[in-house]
Amino acid sequence: MRSLVVYYSQTGNTKKVACAIQRGMSPLLEQCDIASVKEVKPQDVDKYDLIGLGSPVWDGAETPNVRRFIENIPKQQGRHIFSFNTHGVMPEHFFPTVVRRLRGKGFTVIGMRDWYGTAFSACPEPLFYRWASRRIDLKEAEDFGREMVEVSRRISVGKPTSFLRCPHACLRNNCMS
Repeated sequence: MRSLVVYYSQTGNTKKVACAIQRGMSPLLEQCDIASVKEVKPQDVDKYDLIGLGSPVWDGAETPNVRRFIENIPKQQGRHIFSFNTHGVMPEHFFPTVVRRLRGKGFTVIGMRDWYGTAFSACPEPLFYRWASRRIDLKEAEDFGREMVEVSRRISVGKPTSFLRCPHACLRNNCMS
């Protein structure tokens, strides 16, 4: 199995999470590449069995360059993908819009996860605010990477799995329908 983790990171938080996800995936795979959206072409996803796509949350959704990347990906036939993000506040529209776009491209979305990062906002920090670079967050990202490989393998061989755990905001916005 070959995998690619694609990300965009402005402040470095999403890159740290992407690298941790790749570290978690690498021991379980033949190949696990990582690249920023600037370094990879959308058609390159065809070379991989499992794709991870990460972005910071801007204005409640993915960044414009990640949106363009998704729009330019060739039509897929059920290839497995998972999405992740880092955010400070207002992440609630990210997964509903990203999952809809990825499914529209023909991907099978097998997972999603979010981490708190830095926030450039006038809003006060919520009580549950955490930095994405904390060791516990990076350990969770590694675990998530391993889980995505295991889930993809189970689905590929037809084993039943309850693979999709939606963040609360995703459930409220009914992104999985």
